[in-house]
Amino acid sequence: MQSNNKSLVSVIMPTYNHSAYIKEAISSVLSQTYSNLELIIIDNYSTDNTMEIVDSFFDRRIQYYKFRNHGVIASSRNFGFTKSHGEYIAFIDSDDVWESLKLEYQIPHMQSVSCVSTNFKPIGDIDGFINYINSSLKDEYKDFDYDEVTQENPVASSSVLIRRDIFLQEKGFDENEEYKFIEDFELWLRLAYLGPIRVLNESLIQYRMYHKPNRDLRELRVRVLKIFDKHRRLGLLSDQQVRKASGNYYISIGRAFQNVGDFRGIVFYIKGLYYSYGIKNKLRAIAGLLLFFIPKVIRPLVVRKSYRIYRFFYRIYRFFYRIV
Repeated sequence: MQSNNKSLVSVIMPTYNHSAYIKEAISSVLSQTYSNLELIIIDNYSTDNTMEIVDSFFDRRIQYYKFRNHGVIASSRNFGFTKSHGEYIAFIDSDDVWESLKLEYQIPHMQSVSCVSTNFKPIGDIDGFINYINSSLKDEYKDFDYDEVTQENPVASSSVLIRRDIFLQEKGFDENEEYKFIEDFELWLRLAYLGPIRVLNESLIQYRMYHKPNRDLRELRVRVLKIFDKHRRLGLLSDQQVRKASGNYYISIGRAFQNVGDFRGIVFYIKGLYYSYGIKNKLRAIAGLLLFFIPKVIRPLVVRKSYRIYRFFYRIYRFFYRIV
């Protein structure tokens, strides 16, 4: 696939102490087949050798800024936008990796929608992750409407390509600390309210999974409910839609509690079982409840084995689905 490379893409990369990963992240951006881009790196005053690694790249498309975000990544992304010039805005975290055809595949879709995301290949600690998109494996893409995005976030931040005018209209990411580390999901919801978000089924990024010691997943998952409350106050969600959306996230909250052996998660699983929609979510809630009654010492082993079995049958399903 060839591109005329007419439209400039501004790629915004926030970073902090990611010297182990940032070289690969930068290289993946600069090696895009769609080459009309600028890479804007926003460094939250890293204390490792991040700056030296950035300086080792002799590419005029790179801009490097130091910016104190006080722990709010949304601030870095919004600051990066103020330094950008592109018709399209893309984001990549400094520990993720793009496939070389990512932008090439996304650009043609920008004539139809305001935001295009892609599937991803998980790397690192991948237990529990199989495939990101719940769309048909034969489809090139799936368009997610607002209601679907409230049920489950289909957007990986490092895969997003968005029109500049839309980002400006929505005033970027919400920097309220209540949404810290989940501000991307809040923005995707606002974009989905304007029109569908297109997610390409092709895995065009590698998304790194690993434990982040400064983040308590229990707190993060509970704070998602505050996003729904914000959208209710804005008149975007009805009370019934809030209950529906919250039902599925109660299950995610329950799992976060379960992962650290916190039995308060049982309450969230029960709420999820009661409020969630769809047999798949009901089964997730039941499975989560059952895991609480498996001895703690063997629970992680049971979970890992279950995921591996699931991945095995999932690969078989993908293989036969494609040849049918």
